[in-house]
Amino acid sequence: MNIKITDRILIIDHLLRENKSKKLSKQELLDLLNKRLLEEKLNSISIRQFDNDITTFKKKLGKKLSVKEGLKHIYYYDRKDISINNSVGVKSKDIKLAIDFIKGFRGENILLKTLESEIKKKFNIKSASQTPFHLDSNNIYDKEYSKFIPKIYKAIMNSIVLRITYASRKKENEKLVYTFHPYLLKEFNGRWFVFGYCSEKPEIHYFHLSLDNRILKMEENHSIEFKTKSKRIDYDLYFQDRVGVSDGLYDVDKTKHKIKLKFTKDYFDYIQSKPLSNIIGQPRISGGFIEVTFEMCINNELISRLFSFKSNCEVLEPEVLREKMREEVVKMNLKY
Repeated sequence: MNIKITDRILIIDHLLRENKSKKLSKQELLDLLNKRLLEEKLNSISIRQFDNDITTFKKKLGKKLSVKEGLKHIYYYDRKDISINNSVGVKSKDIKLAIDFIKGFRGENILLKTLESEIKKKFNIKSASQTPFHLDSNNIYDKEYSKFIPKIYKAIMNSIVLRITYASRKKENEKLVYTFHPYLLKEFNGRWFVFGYCSEKPEIHYFHLSLDNRILKMEENHSIEFKTKSKRIDYDLYFQDRVGVSDGLYDVDKTKHKIKLKFTKDYFDYIQSKPLSNIIGQPRISGGFIEVTFEMCINNELISRLFSFKSNCEVLEPEVLREKMREEVVKMNLKY
């Protein structure tokens, strides 16, 4: 028996879950249903239609829908995990995953926030304020290795250690095996990464792996106790201090640098709409140029971002970054 999941069915589903404690009669339940329908700008229904809906629920859920005979009929779910959605293939864990995914998008997005709110309301789903996703863009490419995301998400939510076999980039045919405690799924520029604690690399606080074709195998390891994320680890702060995911190229302690850039004046509006990081102090206007100082780590992703500005931007400080840019320009010149 197929059920069309309509807004009315979802509201009844929610009311049946609430009614275990409220103990509303059939008529009281119908009155509340019609009130909710009107709030949603939907048509109210008759007692006959309500009886038909309840019959549908009974046929699909069987004994899971309790009915008490007496002075009044009381319909309710006898367990919190029961839902009409479970009977048609929509599971609460899948909805929670979708909500966490939506919440993972950084920045203000009214459409996504509204969507999250509506999903929670209609499916009676409660989710934590934190999400194991961190998404920078909407370029979520559907590549073959995205199959690992549900498995990693499950491991994060259930504190499961993963045994990941990874192909080495440095040595051909070398396989690396990591005992990995995953904390966060990170998307940057259409690529996915997973951050966590690695037993083989305990000194790397922000250890991460790319989700790509280097992953040869991923298995759950239930024999090892999951290591809870250290309070010292702050992923939002970590990503705020850099472009992308990698650590700094030059500093052992991964300290931030004050980076001074000079933009053409007409290009500055663009950089304000897509900032590299928080600007330190006020921009300095000099002739037809604007000088801006940022504070962040120097890594490969930053260098790639700076080159995306083409001739509209010049690195003034620090010298180590100017030298790195100069080296790349020389290499590019040889190719062109």
